[in-house]
Amino acid sequence: MKKIILVITLVLSIFLITGCGAKSGNGGGIFNPNKTMTCTKESVDEDGYKTTETMDITYNSNRVLRVKSTNISETDPTYIDFAYSFGSAIAAKFNEIEGMTFEYVKEGDNKLKMVMDVDFEKINPDQMKELLGDSFDENSFYSRKNVNIEEFKKENLSEYNCK
Repeated sequence: MKKIILVITLVLSIFLITGCGAKSGNGGGIFNPNKTMTCTKESVDEDGYKTTETMDITYNSNRVLRVKSTNISETDPTYIDFAYSFGSAIAAKFNEIEGMTFEYVKEGDNKLKMVMDVDFEKINPDQMKELLGDSFDENSFYSRKNVNIEEFKKENLSEYNCK
C-alpha cells in the first residue's frame, strides 16, 4: 500500500513542478535556437522497488518552453490494478487541459509508466486552476509567465543528474 501512495505522490509532484510560462511565438531561430536538457533520477524504496524519472526540458534563451516528464515505477503486483485505475483517472482529467498530454500505462505485471508533456506556449493556466481548485498554487509555474531555466533547475532539478 505504501508503494501506491508513493506512486500517486510522484505523479502529483511531477505534475506540480513542471509548470507553465512561455509566450507563444518565441520558438527557436537561426540566432536563438531551442536547446534541450535531459535530467534523470533513480531511486529505490524500502521494499526494493525502483523508480526512474526523466525530464526533457526544451528552452530558448533562458525561458522554459516544454517539459516532457517520464516516470517508470516498479510496484507490488498485488496493487498495480488499483494504482493504474487511480492514475488513469488523473490522466484523463489532465488531458482535458489545453497544452498538456498525460499518458498512464501498465508495463508488465509490476511497472507503471507515466508520461506527461507540457507545452508552456499552449497551456491554459485557468483550466489548470479550475481542475486543481484549492490545490492550485498561485506561486507555481502554472500561474507565472516566462519561467527562467535557471530558476526552474534550482527549484525542481536539484536531485536530478542533468546533461
